[in-house]
Amino acid sequence: MAIRNEWYLTYMTKLPAGLERFVAQQILEHRGKDMAIRRERLVAMAASRFSDIQEVDRTVRRAIEKLREDGWLVGMSHNGDGYYLITSKEEYETFRDQYVKRAYTIIEKANQMDAVARRVFSEPIAPIQVSLF
Repeated sequence: MAIRNEWYLTYMTKLPAGLERFVAQQILEHRGKDMAIRRERLVAMAASRFSDIQEVDRTVRRAIEKLREDGWLVGMSHNGDGYYLITSKEEYETFRDQYVKRAYTIIEKANQMDAVARRVFSEPIAPIQVSLF
């Protein structure tokens, strides 16, 4: 199934010139996991173009998250291949499984830290509140 390019292009034209638009353009040029752009390369390209931005790596990651929040299917390979525009259901499901697993890992670590905090502070720690809706 082909990606609906017109939606992405329309979205991108509404972005003000700047880092977020630059990141969106790069993602559009890297369609499919096999064409992923490594985070280091994306950050280096952004840093050379937007020298006035502090913490470029963090700002690029925030731009990626904003694109996802706005409906972009931006995948990230956990083996270091980088970011890409998801082009198939299979790519999406693989990315989603890895993304959700990462969230569960964070929750597991927080639970382990809670157990230590209860011992250290000798008092109850509020339970983690996780809502899927």
